[in-house]
Amino acid sequence: MRWWIVPLLLASLKMIGCSDQDKGATPAKTLCTPRKTTFCRCPVTGESGWQTCLPDGSGFEECLPCDGSNLTNSRGSGGTSPSQAECGNGEVEPGEQCDDGNLDDDDACLSNCRKAKCGDGIVQVDVEECDDANSNEEDGCTSDCTVKTPPSEKCPGEIIELTSDPAGKKVTGVFQALQPNHEGTCGGTGSEAVFSFQAPSTGEVVVSLSVLDGAKVDVVIHVREGSCDDVNKEVACTNVGGPGANELAEPFLVSPGKTYHVFADSQGSTSGGFSLRVRFRPDDACSGEGNPCEVQDPKVLGACAVGTLVCSSGGTLSCQPGSPKGEICGNDKDDDCNGIVDNGCPCPHDLCTVGVPLAPDCKNGNGAVDPCLPKLCLEDDYCCTTEWDAQCVEQVRTVCGSGACVKNNCTHPICQEGGALTIGCDGSAKCVELVCKLDNFCCTKGWDAECIEKVPQVCNLTCP
Repeated sequence: MRWWIVPLLLASLKMIGCSDQDKGATPAKTLCTPRKTTFCRCPVTGESGWQTCLPDGSGFEECLPCDGSNLTNSRGSGGTSPSQAECGNGEVEPGEQCDDGNLDDDDACLSNCRKAKCGDGIVQVDVEECDDANSNEEDGCTSDCTVKTPPSEKCPGEIIELTSDPAGKKVTGVFQALQPNHEGTCGGTGSEAVFSFQAPSTGEVVVSLSVLDGAKVDVVIHVREGSCDDVNKEVACTNVGGPGANELAEPFLVSPGKTYHVFADSQGSTSGGFSLRVRFRPDDACSGEGNPCEVQDPKVLGACAVGTLVCSSGGTLSCQPGSPKGEICGNDKDDDCNGIVDNGCPCPHDLCTVGVPLAPDCKNGNGAVDPCLPKLCLEDDYCCTTEWDAQCVEQVRTVCGSGACVKNNCTHPICQEGGALTIGCDGSAKCVELVCKLDNFCCTKGWDAECIEKVPQVCNLTCP
């Protein structure tokens, strides 16, 4: 009765038989074009994003920025496909975070045109030491992609600093990365790490060993003096807590200069991490009291910065500053602790001579303080605390308005009588030129008292 179905079916078969696809074997199609970037939608919010086809075309990476969603459909519902981006063409296109023109995975831009970062599981050359794609700090590769060298199970072990800080010194490790080489008198047949320290003084040491991450490992502490491999040199051993429990060794005495080896050990089969802490309590916390020290307070100046070690009520040393004394002239020290060397003493040289710093109240040959000194020291304290250099000499003119030091290449200073001066010999002062324009005698015959009288008039400089 449905006679019309047969002709229709034949017609359909005929159309299929004439298809271009039937002319040869068609290779299996991939799901997407490798490394092409297309439109997608976040599965939860429905917002639009971008996804990149995997290198083998078997599927897509996650839809970004959807925080972990992974869509395999290159089109979101109701969306339209944008122009596709090609990773590796050197152009940053929609959906790409970067594109450096290559498909390398060891540089700052990965082969999927995503920026390399610590935790992506790919080691970036010359930037990361390692990258194991996790944040475990105890597996040899830290969360900042640097290699963490595990403790050693061999003698003499890792050196640790013995400190009197109440918190002590803390070290960590993982038993799985270690071998069983030593055993204490109280146990320790499993893996262990070896640490060593040298006692700075007489006192007692307390060692504690903690189990990390809830592991059920049975930890053991034992300590040996001098020899790392001689069990007869054992000074402490504890294994009373049992599996999963922390251990605390009884305090043991140490002698100055001697080396001690601490074993973070385990009993039987071992797994998990550990934390070892070494605490030192010196016999005399105030050893060294009365010795000289240097006060670290920047407000304490001069000789007072050298103080004395004083023992406080808490048993710790502090550096107390020295007491001010009267200034001793000529010893190049700040004896009265005011930050100025040899203040109130005779000046070691005049203002026009390069040399040691000049105190603002040092006295000249007439027993008086040059009024330029305190003014110049206030303007440039380098001249009065460190060195009286050529710039300080120049500032006698520029800061104090004095011509006493103006000479430069002249045969004599401009405030002293002498032979005729040459225009320009006084450098930047240019006073000789001004004086000689007013009185040519000064530059042709001689620089006399009348020339000196003109210095304040035309150069605005004083002559003593």
